Amino acid sequence: MGYLFTTICQYFETLIGVTGVHLSLSVGGIFFLGFPVTFASGAYVMVILEKQGLPLYLAVTISLIIALLIGLIFALAYIKLSNDSFTILTLASILACDAVLKSWDNVTGGVLGISGVSRPDFLSSLPTLAIGQGIVALIILIIEYVLLKTSFGRSLRALKENKAALNSLGSSDYKIGFIIVIVVSLLAAVEGMFSIWRVQFLDPSFAGIMILIKMLTIAIIAYRPRVSWLMLSALFIVLLPEALRFLHLSSVIMGQMRLLIYALMVIFLIRNLSGMSLQTSRTL
Repeated sequence: MGYLFTTICQYFETLIGVTGVHLSLSVGGIFFLGFPVTFASGAYVMVILEKQGLPLYLAVTISLIIALLIGLIFALAYIKLSNDSFTILTLASILACDAVLKSWDNVTGGVLGISGVSRPDFLSSLPTLAIGQGIVALIILIIEYVLLKTSFGRSLRALKENKAALNSLGSSDYKIGFIIVIVVSLLAAVEGMFSIWRVQFLDPSFAGIMILIKMLTIAIIAYRPRVSWLMLSALFIVLLPEALRFLHLSSVIMGQMRLLIYALMVIFLIRNLSGMSLQTSRTL
């Protein structure tokens, strides 16, 4: 039962974080790759503050505020930089965050990380944690579903499909992108906090390139602006690595195999989706 609830928790927390990536990349076409930074900061700040004796609610609040500030920095960069420069900057921020986490030993624990992370009393067991994550994920998915039906959702789709038409209607593509980048940052921080409550151990490998490739793979599969498509894509990616357990590989090899599978899927999906887009443009 522990394995089952662990997998369920992985699915729900993935849904929480990937909803923002789905809105930014799949729906809006915004190549924001810095969400692993707020994913890691959300978990690290909360755990460090709790270790210093702060109450849980205060640690969570401060963690979300810091994630918001980081998101604001990314959002300002989105306004000031070109799309290519913004993508490279946010990708580089992951490496910078990893370097800080590994080198700031007296705060982050360095490469050894932080052990003994406790769960909140009301989420002390995996079943209750799964229920809590499920409720949060459901609320976020409902909000996304409603959002996609609003004028803001249509403007977000226009940001990817026809930016000139969006601007001609009086909507600012920078304003929409600014909001979405902040939303992605906050949702990634929430996912990070839920994830650390599940594993109860924190080190630099907790986030980084692994979480980036995983989320990008789901977002590329769920390229349609539909919540149902997102849920199925997340379920597929979460369950896919579990099949590797039947190969009886070591934990180290299994982790690298999972990363390799995600990377190959990203390459395959980008290649095929690019071909579909080219055929569509030629037809038009």
